[in-house]
Amino acid sequence: MKLRLLAVLLLVLSIPAALWSAEAAVNGPVSIVLTYKARPESRVEFRTWVETTGAARFAAWKKEGVIADAQLLFSTFASLANPDLVVVLDFASFTDTVRWREVERRSPGGLTPEALRLASVESGNYGEPLARAVASKRDPAKAAYLVVTYATHVSAAEYAKYVHGYTVPQMKEWMAVGPLTGYTMLYNNTSFNTPWDSMLIMESADLAAFARRDEIKWAARAKLNATDKVFKSYTDSKASIRDDRAMFHADAIPLPK
Repeated sequence: MKLRLLAVLLLVLSIPAALWSAEAAVNGPVSIVLTYKARPESRVEFRTWVETTGAARFAAWKKEGVIADAQLLFSTFASLANPDLVVVLDFASFTDTVRWREVERRSPGGLTPEALRLASVESGNYGEPLARAVASKRDPAKAAYLVVTYATHVSAAEYAKYVHGYTVPQMKEWMAVGPLTGYTMLYNNTSFNTPWDSMLIMESADLAAFARRDEIKWAARAKLNATDKVFKSYTDSKASIRDDRAMFHADAIPLPK
């Protein structure tokens, strides 16, 4: 009996936290979000490595089917408080992450021994895609990115309702006007020892478009508060749902074709 209980306990502990969500339970799409921190004196050299060798490695893994896609975002400004690099790896299903787990055994975070002398992997977490959209016309090379992370205070189900009732309507308004050309909202269902509970990545067409962010944001919120009762209810209660944890600018590093 004790052996059976121990076996069950070991099985439970071996299941990643993301599996407890409805999406992962049906083996749906999932992302792995990796953050990296460069040694201060090696930040420039690390960025050069990411732009060349690193991007080529992720492109090769995409071509080989190890990952469905990869987004590489290097922080625009050096900061001790924020990661230097964020990599979002997309997978068609949770079980598809098995090949990336094999990569991790030989190459932590996809880094070569050369890169590991320049930087280290700061964190790695599953991210469930709650919402995502991109404009039909966009240029990631010119885009200005803003990465925002949050601490959440409600259940996964309640947070998903909040995202679709509050975040998504705003993103749609911003994209309809034009400055916003894409966004991704990810949810990390792990409840302890993680740097973020949810992550929103916003893509503005360029710096000029980003400069209109506040103008567009307040206009959209005024419109939605006046016309959408659900949105208005979340406007009044969002402080009890999530808190901002970090916010930083980033530049896309494209994968080679």
